[in-house]
Amino acid sequence: MKLLKTMLVLTISAIFMVSSVFAGIGNQSSADKVSPLIDIQSVHNAKKNVSYDAQGQKASSIVSEVHPEYVPGLRTTDVTITCGGGSWESEVSWDISDADGNNVAAGGAPFDGAASLDDGVYYVNGYDAYGDGWNGNYLVVTDANTGTQYLNWTIAGSAESTTFEISSAAVYGCTDPDALNYNYNCAGDA
Repeated sequence: MKLLKTMLVLTISAIFMVSSVFAGIGNQSSADKVSPLIDIQSVHNAKKNVSYDAQGQKASSIVSEVHPEYVPGLRTTDVTITCGGGSWESEVSWDISDADGNNVAAGGAPFDGAASLDDGVYYVNGYDAYGDGWNGNYLVVTDANTGTQYLNWTIAGSAESTTFEISSAAVYGCTDPDALNYNYNCAGDA
């Protein structure tokens, strides 16, 4: 199935490339070349990613890997956001928004960026363009200072959602998984 999918993508890409080289249809020998609207190499060099619409099906805009308002220490918690590690990365898209619905970050795989977040609940949507899950790719949100993972997540189908919470309040508990007061996010043994 993956081979068929790859062949289909390559065929469609080749058709698009050939048809977009010439402006004239049926008279390609005398047509002028069309200049591309976007220089793909400059987009790649600027480390841009495509974001997807709410259904995760088509590209709606190109966004920066780094949160557009990212300034270290601006908000409560600085985080790193990564996505990747599997196959078929081109199928992966995701977005993170705050409780007010403001977009915090969006991207695909591979992704390596940063954001500065306030305390609160964050909503995550993950999409797979082919519908067979992220094939070993994970979206990970980690505290840049402590290494605490707030999210380590993948999806199995075409679209899934989850949440994670940022809290700067001290988290009490024990780091021993067998202890009665075990807490994965605790700051140290208590």
